[in-house]
Amino acid sequence: MKPASTRYLSLCILFAAIANAAAAGNLPTTAPAGLDATLWERMKLIDRAAGQISDLTADFEQQKSTALLKNPIVSTGAVWARGSEMLWKSRTPEPTILQVDGKQLTLFYPNQKTAEIYPLSGQIAQLTASPVPRLGDLLEHFSFAAASSDDLGAQPDPNQEAFRLTPTDQDIRQHVQKVTVLIDAKAGYILALKMVDTDGETTALRFSNVKINTNFEDSRLRLELPADVKRVHPLENVGPQQP
Repeated sequence: MKPASTRYLSLCILFAAIANAAAAGNLPTTAPAGLDATLWERMKLIDRAAGQISDLTADFEQQKSTALLKNPIVSTGAVWARGSEMLWKSRTPEPTILQVDGKQLTLFYPNQKTAEIYPLSGQIAQLTASPVPRLGDLLEHFSFAAASSDDLGAQPDPNQEAFRLTPTDQDIRQHVQKVTVLIDAKAGYILALKMVDTDGETTALRFSNVKINTNFEDSRLRLELPADVKRVHPLENVGPQQP
């Protein structure tokens, strides 16, 4: 059984990666086996649109629902993304900053004056290599299908495309059952997503005030930790645990 910190990191990175997904130009030349040909053509159109995105900023609302809670936990904030860097700044229910720079992920809790630092390598680095992770990369870890109205709870409008992603990668399958993604088909960015984990818990994310190619200042992506912050590395010295 994996330690809680490893499980949390996997979900956190996966969620951040897919939440910023839209494709960006490295799809296979032919449709993957079992993928509907019409769906593949729509994916290629989204790919072309997403390839024009150099940076993205948006507000977000995240809702996490579990069987143990009567009401979902709601978080709100803003995200900035460019190249291999992303910064998520949550305002509620408490201040939290998540920064990804392609080499490491840092979770900063200002009220606790603590920063958790996780190295990024291998599959995780691949998933977080771009603010718009490429569908070609995601196809290495997930199978794609058109999402149904049951997946979404509503029917997408003509300018939107919805996909259901099912993990094919064994490591991801330990944590995630499926992910439903709603994309602005013309602009190529994510509007909303819903992830169901292996415990049946649901995390839903919705973006608003999305802006692309604004050429925002690099300082938006920086995380300057105060001198008195405690820096911890939860995955250091983590070995295999008994089930």
